[in-house]
Amino acid sequence: MKIIRNERGVALVTALLITMISLVIVIGVLYMVIQNTRMTGTQKVYRNAVEASYGGTDVVLKEVLPRFFIGESTADILAAFPEDMNMEFTSNIDGTCFRDKLNKIPGQWNLNCPAESTNMDPRIAPDVRFEVRGTSNQRFVVFSKIVDTSPGTPYINPEGTELLGLGVTASSGSGASKGKHYVYRVEVAGQLLDNAGERGHLSVLYEY
Repeated sequence: MKIIRNERGVALVTALLITMISLVIVIGVLYMVIQNTRMTGTQKVYRNAVEASYGGTDVVLKEVLPRFFIGESTADILAAFPEDMNMEFTSNIDGTCFRDKLNKIPGQWNLNCPAESTNMDPRIAPDVRFEVRGTSNQRFVVFSKIVDTSPGTPYINPEGTELLGLGVTASSGSGASKGKHYVYRVEVAGQLLDNAGERGHLSVLYEY
């Protein structure tokens, strides 16, 4: 009895199997590269939005608040910033609500303050809104809002007497001061102007 061995096609099947395995490996590598690229891009956008929020925080706490404390009008404050920032006070244009937030607890805020003034989302009824430009020329819009104000304990000299000076915003002076200060909770959000989904959010506890 003669056994006939027919091995034609085995090489073809083997080659197809190897090709299929190679394709699976290549597709897997491409998928990982694409996913890594997407994650890197997302993280970069998020970092940019967070940096915009940090920059917005500096503008509000170091530039806007001190001007309110020395009694500047909202018109003068807006005029002090570049026009392309498109800064605006949105709670009310004359800043009445914002001024109340600086030295009163939430329950005593002006009736002109929006009902959402204590909402933790700064994009809802913000006190101030403006735009900043990123390093890659992207424009971000920043929303800032004081959501809580707590009068702090007055500072007292070791001798128990009043503090001297006209306050932290004065360059000099010798008048008596009770040393009263305030603690604010400020919510700040920075988001890409053309895409609200790309944003960062900061909660700041600030003492003045």
